[in-house]
Amino acid sequence: MTQAPLSNMTPGPRKAIPGILATLLLTGCTTTPPSPEAAPRGYHDIHPITRQQAPTIPFEKETLYALLVAEFAGHRERLDISLGNYLEQANHTRDPGIAERALRIAHYIGARQAALEAARIWAETDPDNRQALETYALELANAGDLTESANLMQRVLDLGGDTHFDLLAARAETLPPPQRQAMQAMIEETLRDHPDHVQLMLARALLLEHDQQYDEALEQLQQLLRADPHNRQGRLHKNRLLHRIGRNQEAADNLKKALADSPQDQRLRLLYGRVLLELGQPEDALSQFKRLHERSPNDSDLTLSIALTALEGNQLEEAERYLNLLLQQGEQEDSAHYYLGRLAENRDQWQEARDHYLQVGGGEEFLPAYSQLSKLLADRERWSEAQLYLRQARDQYPQFRIPLFMLESEVLIEQREYDAADTTLSEALELYPRNTRLLYARAMLADKNSDLEKLERDLRTILEIDPEHAIALNALGYTLADRTDRYQEAAELVRKAMALNPNDPAVIDSMGWVEFRLGHYESALKLLEQAYALMPDHEIAAHLVEVLWVMERRQQALELWQKALQQYPDSELLKAVMERLNPS
Repeated sequence: MTQAPLSNMTPGPRKAIPGILATLLLTGCTTTPPSPEAAPRGYHDIHPITRQQAPTIPFEKETLYALLVAEFAGHRERLDISLGNYLEQANHTRDPGIAERALRIAHYIGARQAALEAARIWAETDPDNRQALETYALELANAGDLTESANLMQRVLDLGGDTHFDLLAARAETLPPPQRQAMQAMIEETLRDHPDHVQLMLARALLLEHDQQYDEALEQLQQLLRADPHNRQGRLHKNRLLHRIGRNQEAADNLKKALADSPQDQRLRLLYGRVLLELGQPEDALSQFKRLHERSPNDSDLTLSIALTALEGNQLEEAERYLNLLLQQGEQEDSAHYYLGRLAENRDQWQEARDHYLQVGGGEEFLPAYSQLSKLLADRERWSEAQLYLRQARDQYPQFRIPLFMLESEVLIEQREYDAADTTLSEALELYPRNTRLLYARAMLADKNSDLEKLERDLRTILEIDPEHAIALNALGYTLADRTDRYQEAAELVRKAMALNPNDPAVIDSMGWVEFRLGHYESALKLLEQAYALMPDHEIAAHLVEVLWVMERRQQALELWQKALQQYPDSELLKAVMERLNPS
């Protein structure tokens, strides 16, 4: 969150800086401080110096010298030195004025840990100062110590100061449930003493929402709005919650009325646009986003939202216009190139799409762009070109080497160049010999090549690195049951996988297949039916058909096979199982 300019903060009692200057003047110091005109403008914004605020206690010479150095450093924009000296002297002198000054400098340069320490000293040394307690409570909240922050806010409330219980509640979503429930109990107890406190009502509603008690949360928000019908946060959170639980038409109606009262409220309008989008009204949503854009034409996040809304509404020219605007502004360029690439691909302008994908840098869209690029070129059988770009990207963006190696192997596997794919993965493993993703990919490739020795070696290497790697346990166990007669060993491996992932249909299927190979047909049937109910996949269907057939339930097996084949008409597994069973 962007910090407010420190000059806008309400000043509390300040003693340290003027005291230094007054002492220097009274002792006849011949060193002349820089004039205000000579100092950088930003430093005076932190805290204007006035001579009337003198310390109540004398400082040691060492402290005076350290603070004088801090002031000179600040005037020369060396705020790191200034902050270091002030923080050190705040700890040494326990003077609230020095602590406050350290806090303001820490805020100014964004030094979060230093701000927390300075706020703590300020609050401890001036315990009746509401601003000190408010600031320390906020710093604790920023640091994630929500419980202590809440306790401080209660003291601030008792002193009649400003609190931020809603901020605490918003951040409590990530807390473990017991801590969140303890905070809710505290909020409810405090609310009994302050039943009309809007922030407490909002905080309670947010905590109820975190616990998915949506009806109770809505009732609390409605109570808040009965007390304060035009409360901005109450209206926003109520309609956001309605949107969250799918009551979008109700939210849209409320937001339309709210915007009639407050047409300049950007957050309400943004939520209204999103709700309209959810209601399948992209043109109306786009209209709201455009109004927002008129007020904030340089807001690149908003410009991108408009472009994506236009894309979703199939207004492709509109989307392209806003994406190109981002490029002209030099903002969100990776996102703009990625979506312009998707647009070009949609128009079958594959070369233009390729050029856009290649301009996506190393951010969030990098891997999606190169994945799309690989598919684009593979569809046109330009395999060598795809490989070239992937290898160039590996050199340019070493942080993405592993997924780029994986992409290259996938391109090669798609064209059935299994040996070349194996070479690519082996090259990657020379650089990253203990990477389990690469080892697993090479093991699955070995399965395609029917190289069971290599498959087992790579999977066992994974299990040496991570004995609880459920996917490797399952893959090895299933392969041993399916391709060898090492059934007991297979059963042990798959049982370990089931203990780790008891609800994974792939693991349940493997266990069913192991039981079938062991001759435990009833147990196998029960497991395979459970797996198929969770995931009606063609491989599970093939296993279930075979078990039913062997159990002489052949009509049921045929019906299941026909149903699965209709869903997966190209499944080689389904075709092979019936050829093997050879029904007469």
